[in-house]
Amino acid sequence: MVAVAIVITACLIYIPGLNGPFVFDDRANLIEQPQIRITELSLENLSRAAQSSGSGPLGRPIAMASFAVNYYFAGLNTFAYKTTNLAIHLMSGLLIYLLTVRLLAHVPHLQNHTQAFLTQDRRRWLGMAVAAIWLCHPLNVTSVLYIVQRMNSLASLFLLAGLLTYAIGREQIRDGRRLGLLTVFGAVPVFTLLAMHSKENGALLPVLVILVEVFFFRFVAAPGLSRPFKWLWWIVFAGPVLAGLAMIGLRPRVFLNLDGYGLRDFTLGERLLTEGRVLWFYLRLIVLPDIRDMGLYHDDIATSRGLLDPMSTLPALLGIAGLIAGAILLRKRQPLLAFGILWFFAAHSMESTFIPLELAHDHRNYLPMWGILLIAVWYLARPYPRFSDRPTLRYGVIALVLVMMSFATYARANFWKDEWSLVNHDVLNHPRSARAHISLGIAQHERGLHDQAQQSFIRAANLDASNTTTIIRVVQHHYLWKKSIPEPLLTEMEHRLMSHALHPVTLWTYEPLIRATRPNRQLQLRILDIYQRLAARTDVTLPPEWQAKPEYILGFEAFHRGDYRQAVARVNRAILLNPQDPTFYLLASEIYIKLNDLPRAREMVSRMDRLDTTLYPHDTQRAADIRRRLQTR
Repeated sequence: MVAVAIVITACLIYIPGLNGPFVFDDRANLIEQPQIRITELSLENLSRAAQSSGSGPLGRPIAMASFAVNYYFAGLNTFAYKTTNLAIHLMSGLLIYLLTVRLLAHVPHLQNHTQAFLTQDRRRWLGMAVAAIWLCHPLNVTSVLYIVQRMNSLASLFLLAGLLTYAIGREQIRDGRRLGLLTVFGAVPVFTLLAMHSKENGALLPVLVILVEVFFFRFVAAPGLSRPFKWLWWIVFAGPVLAGLAMIGLRPRVFLNLDGYGLRDFTLGERLLTEGRVLWFYLRLIVLPDIRDMGLYHDDIATSRGLLDPMSTLPALLGIAGLIAGAILLRKRQPLLAFGILWFFAAHSMESTFIPLELAHDHRNYLPMWGILLIAVWYLARPYPRFSDRPTLRYGVIALVLVMMSFATYARANFWKDEWSLVNHDVLNHPRSARAHISLGIAQHERGLHDQAQQSFIRAANLDASNTTTIIRVVQHHYLWKKSIPEPLLTEMEHRLMSHALHPVTLWTYEPLIRATRPNRQLQLRILDIYQRLAARTDVTLPPEWQAKPEYILGFEAFHRGDYRQAVARVNRAILLNPQDPTFYLLASEIYIKLNDLPRAREMVSRMDRLDTTLYPHDTQRAADIRRRLQTR
């Protein structure tokens, strides 16, 4: 009954946000992704959808395929996507319960009164408490209601399943059953691959397996299985981790994507310095959650430019070093404390270290949080000599924590009920977040609140002077509102675009400004000149597919004004840089029809058809029109 009550509570507290909007990266990965819009549930369609994302080196195909299944059954109804995320969240909570119960049975070096306390029933209650608090923790809201973070929650689901499988297999090996070897060394690598193909941090499963082995199973195996187990363990788990570290050491720029720092306004060193403060921020949100500090964006966290800039940087780094050192020293006397601390840092080791990601996001704590909650519940529930006869007090505190977490999550889910509520609360809670103000400005513009929208965009541009997209938003909205752009504003935009880090997002954020200024030929030529010089910058290195984007945009504008020779030259360069984008061939075929070069137009259509990709609805209509015109000529 208690388990059912926990599940019902976890569902009820998320109900306010289940009809909420698509936000932020949802648009690029879902709304603007035609391959997931399948109308027939076939392996071919699912395979195409699975390969449609450019996120990460593996493309996250399992998550993308799941989005396609959602679309097949419910279109772009956000309720279906978010209830699927909630179902994944509940399944992960069940796995956390099962994993916690199993691992508590193998805690070493406990005092006699504590060992006697850990009966099977009490392990179940402790596991239920950890899982319940995790399910209802407000920090997990973005992992459920921010649809695209299914990539993260799916990876965590497979990671937890892999760890539970490992624990089951290890018990079998300890008991002398050879089936355990197959369970551990057959199933766990499969879960690693499943996790990695949901999101790349699934590659951490071998690292987390090592932690579980060292702290709970300690390489103990039945006599007949001891040698094969240890050999296989080093080959399957320790071997890949050591090989991965060696590869990173030999080619760090490739495997850590260090070239990606050219797209950021911070360096590798500055990110490592900042993440020390960010990890303490995460720990505070886990232990003392304040929903005012949570949010969709955390670009209001200042970058650490040195050990004492800001002053909290050095103490944060020393504190983390102290926590890790303390955990290692206390691993025998306080094994659960040590395990929980090392779990938190190990689970953060990919997204909170070298890789040039954004500095902070709530959802990165989805899996690391378990280690901290395990510590908290253990030290709240375990018996102490003075309170050994007062279990009601201990369990009462845990129940109170769960109630507080539930109310906080319900309140935060309410923020997600619609876009207007979400963007206003983000600005209220993060007044120094440029992204929050941009989101608010877009919502205000859509409601016709143009003066307020302009102020929001200006506020964003002032908050983050190094962010090129903020100034583009100011310029674009001013033109849409006033049908003019003051010269000082144009000059400021040009200066920022030429002097700050160039992110690929800038290239497509600029495109609507080009389209919007078409009625003003002289102004558009100025806008196009800035864009051409932006795309020609030699101090930044963009991937070929992103270099193709401005070529296509400039070719499209040349086509629109009737300069077909320049248009065809631009679009052919775009095709050369990225031959996998079907829209490039569409434009090329349209240009060749205008040039009366029908064989080349047919060749472009044929090359597009060979891509076997799904077009957007409006591009599907364009393609049909092109084929009709070619048939009649």
